[in-house]
Amino acid sequence: ELTLYSPAMTGDYSFRWSSADDMPLRAAFWGNRTLALGCVSPSGGAMGSTIYIFATNRGPQRAQQAAIRVEGAIPLQMHYVAQNRLLVIYNTGYAAIYNGAGEEVARYEYGGGQPYAADVRDGCVALLFGAGAQAGARLVVLDAQLQEQGSAVLPKASDAQVLASRNAVYVLEGQQVLAYSREGAGLGSHILTGKPYGLVWGSIPLVVSADDVRELAYLLEQQQDEPPNVPSSAPVGQSAGAT
Repeated sequence: ELTLYSPAMTGDYSFRWSSADDMPLRAAFWGNRTLALGCVSPSGGAMGSTIYIFATNRGPQRAQQAAIRVEGAIPLQMHYVAQNRLLVIYNTGYAAIYNGAGEEVARYEYGGGQPYAADVRDGCVALLFGAGAQAGARLVVLDAQLQEQGSAVLPKASDAQVLASRNAVYVLEGQQVLAYSREGAGLGSHILTGKPYGLVWGSIPLVVSADDVRELAYLLEQQQDEPPNVPSSAPVGQSAGAT
């Protein structure tokens, strides 16, 4: 069952939907009137998914605009990359963009790999392929039309995280943060001294560790002024040249 409430959270719901067969797993909004809901359900002995698109300002009988059925795949992430353009990153097979009627308008085939981390921001789709025990992962950067812009091979692939931004893509692998351009070129790296907790978007790209919270963009600025392979980053609240 899915229930949407008003922003005031007064207890009055604005939209309700339920299904005896589907279990809601992922959701994405465009504005406050269009909702994409990713559900999973078994079919033929395997789990599949159905992506429903609702106009939540319409009555229950007219709310559903589309239903997209995909067998053998589960949505890892769902994002609206533009009006009536829904990006679904599946756990296997491919990523796809659908229009408001549920028609596929773009697709990126994984080529047999499986993404285990992804991030979408500012027209950039960053995918990490590989397995935890596999030596070497692959970073693939796509644009908002799922056209490949660049790729890079990472030294390891154990529990890595990825964060996309306007100017760079960051990967956290163990104690190390790696920075890449959207074309896949290496921009620098930094070794964290404290236990890493994760990459976070806080209107700017950040890395959170047991020591502090650091602004990742500062890493790129320092790379221009320091010898190669000299790691550096600034805590949040500082910038290059700050005193």
